[in-house]
Parts: sequence; structure tokens; C-alpha cells
Amino acid sequence: MVFGADGSQQQQWLELPNGCICCTVKGDFVKMLETLIERKSSFDYVFIETDGLADPGPVASVFWLDEAVESPLFLDGILAVADANLLPRQLADSTQKKAAIRQLASADSIILNKTDLLQPTQLDSVLALIRTVNTVGPIHLAVRGKLVNGGLANVLDLQAFSQRSAVREVDDIKKSVAGVECSVACDCSGHEHGHGHVGTVAIEEEGVVDKKKLEGWLADLLWIDEEEKEEKLRKIFRVKGIVAAREDGEDGWYSLQGVGELFEVEKLSLDRKERSWEWTKDGWKSRFVVIGFELDQDLFQTSFRSLKV
Repeated sequence: MVFGADGSQQQQWLELPNGCICCTVKGDFVKMLETLIERKSSFDYVFIETDGLADPGPVASVFWLDEAVESPLFLDGILAVADANLLPRQLADSTQKKAAIRQLASADSIILNKTDLLQPTQLDSVLALIRTVNTVGPIHLAVRGKLVNGGLANVLDLQAFSQRSAVREVDDIKKSVAGVECSVACDCSGHEHGHGHVGTVAIEEEGVVDKKKLEGWLADLLWIDEEEKEEKLRKIFRVKGIVAAREDGEDGWYSLQGVGELFEVEKLSLDRKERSWEWTKDGWKSRFVVIGFELDQDLFQTSFRSLKV
């Protein structure tokens, strides 16, 4: 349904056949978006709300894969809404845990609702719990669906998949992953991290990598064979940052974005004055973050280092 700036209804519902947006009715979903684009003067923003158990990655991929959609519209970001009162139980429940973790880990921004139901110490505990899953996405507190500080402007126009976002986030990666400890989102219980552990790996490596090798490395990390999809859990939810890479004999900085099984390595087009990183003065360096299950910092660092020219 399309609403005007004053909240008035501008258009009736555009109905889709029953089925999954990312597979069985994907074509109908794209056609619906194209219909909206033809009437773009009547709206400013498109919200796509999935159900409570959905994996946002495949839905987000529509905006990368369909050229007709990609041109007029762009993927602004993935927003997760969590119930402050229920989240600890959801992350402890084996039947809900994986879906909750997928959504939190994939999110570029998180709204924590029903915070009025918690005592301050309980709220602090839930915030810390979220940080064990997603260390980089901002968290906005809400009561009865309304943001405590500010309005929707805080969660719109994220530009989370833009080059500027990758550059901004890169400066905070090491700081944001420091001090993260295990919680009920982790099955480690005092032993080696097992299948249920989700966390963040921050990679920082000097030198230049081969761009073609980098793309092959990312494909190996993110892609799942069709025969394994029913049995194999997707382990990488989000990849974001900056890499120093060489293509056709020329070195350059590239923004790295990945969600679900899709990724993009794009040469930075920002002016030098728009880049805030002091470390660029010391030579080529890559810095990016990976969020997912069973991540081994040393293994990631070693395998990424093997891509260097």
C-alpha cells in the first residue's frame, strides 16, 4: 500500500500470489516493484516486511540481481525489529534461535521494541546480548513501536550498501569487536565454540590482494551448492569493508559488500577528501568485517593473506 506524506492512502494493495518472495514468487515480486517505479512520484521509500522467520539475505538480493529494479531503486539497508522482552528466550530456544540470529546478524540497523517492559539492568543485558550477534549495527530503543530518541529519520536513508557507508564503518571495526563475549546466543558453555556460535571477525591486512582471487575467495565463503542447501546452514551473513586490490596491473581501494550469498567488490569512486582513514597514508591496507557462524579469526586472516600479490 502506498501512503502520502500526510499519511493518506494513495494506492490500493498490490497483491502477490501465495509463496516465498525469494523463490516461488520472485518474478511477481519484481513485477510489482516495477509497477511501483512507474508511479514513483507518489512515494519516497519502499518498505519490504518479511515474516518473523524469514532470512533477509535472499530478499535483499532482488535489488542486486534484477537490472530493472536496480536502476531506479537501491537497497538502503536491512532493518531488524527485536522484542526486548522475548529476545533472550528466542535466542535460547533451539526452534527459534537460528532465525533470530540470522536476522540480527544481517541487520544494518536494529530497533529494540518494548523496552519499557524491562528494568534498566535487564535492558543492559539484552543490549549486550545483541552485541554478541551483531557488533556494528546501531541499536534504536522503542516503546510500543515508537522510537525513544527521534523518529523514522534515524532508521531511513541508511545507505548501508554505499561506498560511503563502507568507508565510515571501516574506521570503527576494530573498536566495535573488542571485548565481545559469549552469551546465550552461543553454545560453547565453557568448551570449544560449536555449531551455534555466532560472532564477528575483523580482518586487517597490509598489502594488496589480487582482485580475481578475492572474488573467488568470497564465492567459496558465501555460495552453497544447490544439493547442500537443505542440509547446510549458511554461515556468513554479512561482509563489509574496504580492500586494497590489484586489477589489470593497477592497485586501488575497493568497497566490499556482501549479504547472504551475494557480494560486490567495487572500486572506490569517492574523492580522497571524503575518506577519513589516516592509515591510507602508510600504504595499501585492507580492513573489513565478517559476521556469521563458527568463524575462525586465524583461519580467515591466513586465507585472506594468501590472496596477496
